[in-house]
Amino acid sequence: MLSCEQTVNVCWHRYTDEAARHSRYTQALLRHLPAPGNSLEECMKAVACQVREQTKGNQRTWEHSCLRETVTLITHALTT
Repeated sequence: MLSCEQTVNVCWHRYTDEAARHSRYTQALLRHLPAPGNSLEECMKAVACQVREQTKGNQRTWEHSCLRETVTLITHALTT
């Protein structure tokens, strides 16, 4: 069981492409969170890299965590 003394989730983003359905941050989350075998930390680092690259360094993601162990959301490839 994972535990944390206090949980605070903050998600702030700004839209810079009005034609986009999701913010760049959300697009990156949708791309990287389903990656099988990656830890949550690895996924969030990939999200940060993608957002920074797509915005040419104008946006940075910030992460604050109190997790004490590795969390893997999807352990193996999903079959359809």
